[in-house]
Amino acid sequence: MAHHADNTDDIITVTCGAVTSPSDVNNTSVPDLFLLLESEPMFIAASLLYKVGLVVVFVAGIVGNVMTLVIQHHIAGDSDTGLSVFISSLAVADSAMLAYSCASWYLLALNLLDPHDQRDSVCKIAYFLVYSLGLMPTWILVAMTLQRAASILFPHRVKAAWTARKAKVTVCVIVLASLALNSHMLYGRKLQTLPGGEQQCGYVSEEYRHVFEDVWPSVDSVLGIFLPFALLIGANVVLVNRVRRSVEEAKQSLATGSSRQQLQTREQKASNMTVTLICVSLAFLLLTLPLALYYVAKRKAGISIQPGATEYVREMADNAFAEAVCNILYLSNNAINFYIYILTGSRYREALKGMLGCRAAQCE
Repeated sequence: MAHHADNTDDIITVTCGAVTSPSDVNNTSVPDLFLLLESEPMFIAASLLYKVGLVVVFVAGIVGNVMTLVIQHHIAGDSDTGLSVFISSLAVADSAMLAYSCASWYLLALNLLDPHDQRDSVCKIAYFLVYSLGLMPTWILVAMTLQRAASILFPHRVKAAWTARKAKVTVCVIVLASLALNSHMLYGRKLQTLPGGEQQCGYVSEEYRHVFEDVWPSVDSVLGIFLPFALLIGANVVLVNRVRRSVEEAKQSLATGSSRQQLQTREQKASNMTVTLICVSLAFLLLTLPLALYYVAKRKAGISIQPGATEYVREMADNAFAEAVCNILYLSNNAINFYIYILTGSRYREALKGMLGCRAAQCE
């Protein structure tokens, strides 16, 4: 699910603090609209949210993803597993998404420049990258969750068949499919010069504009949010049911003493795994769904031009703040996984404590 708003010929579009307009609204000049918009409290709040929120999300996300790679290497050692490959690939994909989106949005928030409007090649590649990078971590997460669900349903078969090599192939397929799916943007987007001399990243034709603005957002929402979440819910239902059945069977068969200790260990591992999966899926839903719903509502409702420019600008400021909140939440999905692993996974906590303990001992 990508998250860039485009300028149109008839309305002002607010994106991360940048506003452009090719025409006047109700005989109000563009500079006056700028001044009106920049004085709106909701627009000021949106700009501040981008300037502060992007830095917080970027730092927390990059640190978390790097720690995920380090701890995963510490846990797996030299023997990679399919799960290890997925977790590491997810951390890399999340970091790429954070690096690109936070950098471009921060430039917009500071009113420095819009990277999309600088060169024709940048216009094409920028949209191609942001949509592609948005899909990669989502489907790596889906593949990882489905693999873990299958490993519980068919433990011996999956363990023997699903090797680290096959996991790497799956990640490569996801990357290539994401790039291929969005490759039409390399043709369809182009730099255009408006009547006033201003440049913006536009379209090669009105037909492609219709596809990109009216059709593709729905396709992107289905592939980037709704379908992945449905698959994640299905996998989690299977996992929870299987874990419950496994624990119930263990309670019936295990006796006292050392067997009771084995039962407690088994229940703890099952609980940790289930909680981690549920939390990752719930975080994905809570953090990505608002942006999808926002754009669906925005496309259906549109923006009504009020009789006066003041009311119109206030409406734009409200939309800017709502979009800022949704965008920050969306990017947080690429920054939060490590902290979920630490909170819900005992192996990650133990590995982190071990690493910190070793460093503390070395320092002493």
